[in-house]
Amino acid sequence: MRDALAAARAAGEDALDLEFGLGLYDYYADTLPRFFKVVAFVLRIPGGDRERGLDALARVARGGSLFHDDEARVQMFDVHSYFERRPDRAVHWIREMWRLHPGWPVWGLKLSQLLGEPMGLWGESAAVARAILATAEEGRHPNYQPVVGAMARVLLAEALLGDLRFEEACASTLLTGSGVPGAPWVAERAGRVRRRCLELEGSKGHVETRGLALLAEARRLREHGDEPGAEAAGLRAFQVLPSNGEARLCAARENLRTGRHAAARAGALAVLDDAEDAWLQPFARLVLARALEGGGRRADALTQYRRVWDEPLGRGALRAEAAAAIQRLDPHAALPEFPALER
Repeated sequence: MRDALAAARAAGEDALDLEFGLGLYDYYADTLPRFFKVVAFVLRIPGGDRERGLDALARVARGGSLFHDDEARVQMFDVHSYFERRPDRAVHWIREMWRLHPGWPVWGLKLSQLLGEPMGLWGESAAVARAILATAEEGRHPNYQPVVGAMARVLLAEALLGDLRFEEACASTLLTGSGVPGAPWVAERAGRVRRRCLELEGSKGHVETRGLALLAEARRLREHGDEPGAEAAGLRAFQVLPSNGEARLCAARENLRTGRHAAARAGALAVLDDAEDAWLQPFARLVLARALEGGGRRADALTQYRRVWDEPLGRGALRAEAAAAIQRLDPHAALPEFPALER
């Protein structure tokens, strides 16, 4: 395949569809496991080039090919969500697919899943799931069959649970029923959410339950613009549940506010070392960057600010704050457009 496409391009063909095929080859040939690379070397199969492949796929995904615009967009989503682990870049392409093809619920379901975990944008994930569910329940489109509604309801329940809205999450799972034919995972995932909600409901005096209730209070206060109240609730949650990443991050921010940069840095690093809540990472990196800057380590702080700018997990406010800090520390820094639109 690669030889045929390369020969067509060498003969003067300038179609983006050629770029799509060659881009696929370059990317996947360069990201294969070591064993397959050894086999490819023995069989004299040409190697790939990951960066060149990504560039080619992005050119096609931006539109203009005869046949492969959508397939390239799906590849960009798959590459960045599963292989590159760059959800900020993946989300752009899956949003595009749902915008261009609202009649195919799979794109909305994938978008809701990505917004929830790993991005932690629980409200946005729930909103997408509700939109899919409404279309399915109202019977406005033949592709939105009952199974789609059941899938959307489970994603809604997971988003509500992630947002610490336990009663709403449990109610959503109860409406899912015992599942639907052909999709056993629906009932399994609904059952996990229900068990978690009932577990918390049955242990109201338990330390974890009290800590999560305080974190839920902090989130609701923040949603209403009460940042001081939210931080106070978060600090109370830390006193109850010091091992929780979200509560620990609140304590790190308090240490930063009071000038205890070493303690703030240690707290942020502890959150970054814990892979359980990946969506907290840009928040932790921002605290770490501020602590490093406050401690006089400007170069290290700039590195962390750039990471926040490049990977804010869909949070524009964090990205804007990081951009301002970068320009403060390095006035000549050039900040290109959001990377998801480029690659």
